[in-house]
Amino acid sequence: MAVDIDGRDRRRPRSRLGVLIALLLLAGGGLLSVIPESCGRAPATRAAHFPRGMEQEDWDRSVRRHVYPSAPDPGAPGQPPSMPPRDPLHVALPGTMKESAFVIEASAVLSSPLGEPLLACLSAQTPELFEGLGRAGVDLRRQIDRIAIVDDMMVVTGDFKGSKLDKLVPGATTEPYGPHGKLLHKDDGEGDITGVWKDQVVVTGHSLEEVTQALDRLDGKRPPSTPLLAPQDAYGDVYGVMNPATAGQLVGSSEGELVTRLKEVASRAAVHMDVSDDFALVMDLEGGKPDEVAGLGKAYVAALALARVQAAARGDTGLADILGQGRAVPGTPGQTRMELALPSTTIQARLKECAARTKAASPPVAATKVTEPEPQR
Repeated sequence: MAVDIDGRDRRRPRSRLGVLIALLLLAGGGLLSVIPESCGRAPATRAAHFPRGMEQEDWDRSVRRHVYPSAPDPGAPGQPPSMPPRDPLHVALPGTMKESAFVIEASAVLSSPLGEPLLACLSAQTPELFEGLGRAGVDLRRQIDRIAIVDDMMVVTGDFKGSKLDKLVPGATTEPYGPHGKLLHKDDGEGDITGVWKDQVVVTGHSLEEVTQALDRLDGKRPPSTPLLAPQDAYGDVYGVMNPATAGQLVGSSEGELVTRLKEVASRAAVHMDVSDDFALVMDLEGGKPDEVAGLGKAYVAALALARVQAAARGDTGLADILGQGRAVPGTPGQTRMELALPSTTIQARLKECAARTKAASPPVAATKVTEPEPQR
């Protein structure tokens, strides 16, 4: 197998599927940055659904996903009943991150008002993704459950029975790995390493080591990592944690003072998004200097007030009203919460612009067409 164990310098940078997150954040533009450019008029004000904590639906979803571990080897006794159930997605994830760690509830996002424009933009940005799904016969809407992205590593969960996952990577060699897994790689060392576990989990990364470690954790050969996302934090349509620099990109480069203070003051940011109707974001910030963290909340309120004034000056009362639902909520010393609501139409417009901008250079590959898997014989 012509792959360095650590993958250093052998892998060309890929168009990370973290672009999916960027697209949700208005195709790379900060959230507050797009308000002055809002296209058209926002509809009448509706109460945005802010994901502020676990709801009954989130708890039920979490319980369904926790399963008992498999035996490490075929024919070996099953795990003892005392072994707690676990969520395979979180078992596969590493225990550390540099920039961000996100989970995307794919079925919820794709069935939302952002679903179609998001697919169109994504297919224009990463056509190789749709080509691979087509070869493998994966139905993006029906078979994929969640997409998790930790820096350069991606974990996808779903029900892939009947799909041809060996064809995800063109020209790749497939090798068995462990009792339940297999590895897909190119002999020339180009591209990423892909691991498949039980037709339920697909792991992709630059490094062979990080992919095989994920498969080992799923097989029970390696203890699970310290979770980046606790079970009680798995709520919303998109959720995760990020470093201050990434949080600043989310807020928007045009909000100079706010972004600068956020990067200087915050040590960690946790984000939860709801896209079921209008876009609602909750960002929880932590920092070691309580007074400065409290001041960060005040700076956010000022930026939000300015955005409302700009919307009202353009006569966009709908946008001004929904921005009025945003707020900063002080928490315990050293913590503050920022909340922002935007009309779904505003983000849809930006996603459509994304697809239009990239169409000439990279024609969409079946942007909204779903490939039906071939029936098993």
